[in-house]
Amino acid sequence: MKKTLIVFFFSGLMLFSNFLPCFAQDPGEPDTIRFLDWGYYVVCPPCTGRAVVPMYLVNDESLYYMNIPLKWSGPIDMDTAIVVGERSEFMPHKVIGVDHTNQIVLFELANVGGGEFIPPDQGILIKLYFIIQDTGFVDIDTTIHVTTYYHFMDLYETTFQPLFYPTEFYIGEQNIPPGDVNQDGDATVSDVVYLINYLFKGGPEPAHLPSGDVNLDCDVTVSDVIYFINFLFKSGKSLELGCCYYK
Repeated sequence: MKKTLIVFFFSGLMLFSNFLPCFAQDPGEPDTIRFLDWGYYVVCPPCTGRAVVPMYLVNDESLYYMNIPLKWSGPIDMDTAIVVGERSEFMPHKVIGVDHTNQIVLFELANVGGGEFIPPDQGILIKLYFIIQDTGFVDIDTTIHVTTYYHFMDLYETTFQPLFYPTEFYIGEQNIPPGDVNQDGDATVSDVVYLINYLFKGGPEPAHLPSGDVNLDCDVTVSDVIYFINFLFKSGKSLELGCCYYK
């Protein structure tokens, strides 16, 4: 996974860092942030690996500004955070700050500089990527950092707090070797054949998709087949614990 980052806490780019009064938003479906299922890949021993957590946003009104400070806990540490989806195009101002010591990440997103407001929609807005350090319970919740708190601002510059649903998850052992897409306990040429059948002949998807992402580019493609063949027959690089949790 390529590390993207990430502007550190907290620069002069912060636009609205003071506490602001919160007002109720307009009638209708409440704006909401929740998390989808955790995708992770961890092999024991040493019980380390990677995880991705998609953050889902529902907004029934146009938005000007979003400030989302999050705190994580458990045996994980943040690797990368990215803003995704069509709505990200309406947010030319993106500041993502990570405080590894206090396990906090801040997202400040806005359409500063003019242009269209963030339109009403629903879908994945942010993907959080973590390094797994051990098995156990992990969670993500909102927090307050210095003078920064969780709030949105609509096109009328009214500030409000949308609904927020924290996530708790248990990371357990998986023990699926990288490349073992047919789950017979080892990575061999039969797994290469399995990948080729999946990609080009309508064969079944690997039961654990990250095991086929042997080159760690967060996708399962022909490049993984080539990488796999190089590993088996040409002393190529070792197979990786993949990050392709969702197609």
